[in-house]
Amino acid sequence: MDGLRLILILIGAVVIALIYLFSRRTGLQGTDDADPVQQDTEWMEEIARQRRKLSEREERAHATEPPAEVPVLEDRLTIPAPVMDAPETPLPEEPLPATGPDPAPAPAMQEEEKEAPAPAEKEPEEADSGEQPEPTPAAAPPELVLALHVTAPDGGEFEGAALFSALEENGLRFGEGGIFHYRQPDGEQAQNGVLFSVANMLEPGTFEAEGAERTFTTPGVALFMRAPGVAPAREMLEKMLLTAQQVAERVGGEIRDGRRQPLREATIQEMLDRATSFDRGTPGSGA
Repeated sequence: MDGLRLILILIGAVVIALIYLFSRRTGLQGTDDADPVQQDTEWMEEIARQRRKLSEREERAHATEPPAEVPVLEDRLTIPAPVMDAPETPLPEEPLPATGPDPAPAPAMQEEEKEAPAPAEKEPEEADSGEQPEPTPAAAPPELVLALHVTAPDGGEFEGAALFSALEENGLRFGEGGIFHYRQPDGEQAQNGVLFSVANMLEPGTFEAEGAERTFTTPGVALFMRAPGVAPAREMLEKMLLTAQQVAERVGGEIRDGRRQPLREATIQEMLDRATSFDRGTPGSGA
């Protein structure tokens, strides 16, 4: 009897449980079908409740633990000033290409595409002005100048009377420029008949006037020739060398070259070669 009662109680409990579960399932399905937004809200509320519980547990756990020590830096940290970003420069808006038909080329462009006419030839300026170009002046003819010196020995001086007498004995005459000149025998009265001249070594190169021969002195005289002249350059040089030797012997002087150095055979030959070369290169020199 007790066993039957127990079986009936169990069967009744199972039936009640099945009825409850079926009704519960039916109710949930109806809720889901009726309001899905409410179902999502319930899930969100449940998640929020779980988060609050978890936060409360963590707070209680931290409250029971001793606070952690915060490390302290001995030196102060220098916080750099924030760097301000440079303002961005707005980029210029590019115009959109026109979608319409291409415009016709401008008349100026059409003219440029045509072949340009050939430039007219410029006439010479001489034809416009009618003036003829001036002729180029002829170059000056070459010139050769050679010089000798007759000096007193040992830094002495020549007396005017003895010097003038020696010059005149060798065909030299006092004349233009206050110096002595040697002329050709047939050209004594002609100004262009001078073969060579003799000047004073002291500035300004002139000699005293007549009547002062007794007081005039000089350390030497300079003999010089210039080609082209009235005779070939070599002929004038040979006559000048001969006269210098005769005057030096007459007054007891020394013959020196154009740089006032003792005259040597090599220097004499060099002067003669220069005169000969000049004669060969100068038309009408008589060489």
